[in-house]
Amino acid sequence: MTEPEQNAEAIRTALERNERAVALRPSVGRGTARTAVTWRGGLSCEVTEGPWRFVVGMTEKYGGANDGPNPGVYGRAALGSCVAIGYALWAARNTTVDRTMKPMVSPVADRRHRSPKVVRNETDV
Repeated sequence: MTEPEQNAEAIRTALERNERAVALRPSVGRGTARTAVTWRGGLSCEVTEGPWRFVVGMTEKYGGANDGPNPGVYGRAALGSCVAIGYALWAARNTTVDRTMKPMVSPVADRRHRSPKVVRNETDV
């Protein structure tokens, strides 16, 4: 069995175990995530959730100190990784292994306004 097939089997086993647990006790399927965001001064903040910690900042172009990726980077990463992981879960459940999947998230922004706004979002898979 190849490594991707072993990973798919482990994922499939975890999904099936979780489904059985929720079927037996639906309340285990509910939860609340808590993320703490602490302003560090300027245009920078620290984000903490459970064991994870990371810094979000703005570049010098926007008056920041380039302390970390900007919120847009994390937003695109969240969307793209959610798509990729969702496909991986689906593939594991359906015994398909696709090592070539690379979702791309390319929002088109209009920065002529005071606050940038997304005018169109293109997600290529």
